[in-house]
Amino acid sequence: MKSIIVATDFSKNGDDALRYAVNAAFRHGAKLILMTSYNPELYNLHTQLSSVPTESLISMQIKRLAAVKDIIKITYALDVEFHLIVGNFIEDLRQKISFYRSELLIVGLCQKTIQQNLDPMTEHETEFFPSVLKNSFEHNSIKRVLFPSGFLSVAPKNIFCKIKDYAAGYGATVDEFEI
Repeated sequence: MKSIIVATDFSKNGDDALRYAVNAAFRHGAKLILMTSYNPELYNLHTQLSSVPTESLISMQIKRLAAVKDIIKITYALDVEFHLIVGNFIEDLRQKISFYRSELLIVGLCQKTIQQNLDPMTEHETEFFPSVLKNSFEHNSIKRVLFPSGFLSVAPKNIFCKIKDYAAGYGATVDEFEI
């Protein structure tokens, strides 16, 4: 396994995904790619910092990612990179999966973050989310997609059923992880 991508929003699901990803990367000697998105509405909701300028919040998020990267790198001697997405999360995720040829994607996003990234989309764009992974499955990159335990039972069924179907068609799996 060359690289593992973990998408985190630093929620409980995100922290669990990060712990799982660090352990998996350590066991397999894989590079760890940390990804998070900056969504002003969601960030302000979590932090109560709605009066802080956007540039400061982005800077704070970058510093947070850099600190997590340094802790993981020092503690586990892992090769770690991070990416803060300030635009289209789904498009950036597709690009990172393709660029790093990642075999494992660990999704550590709370339900609100998923909805925040999907709600503004049109029906056509919502179809794009499963196709991001379909593209990765077709190019023999992603072999497994993992979500937090219990997440798939409360997630929008139409999206995750499609992801599971695409994965199965290419010999990949969609599962849940437990910490």
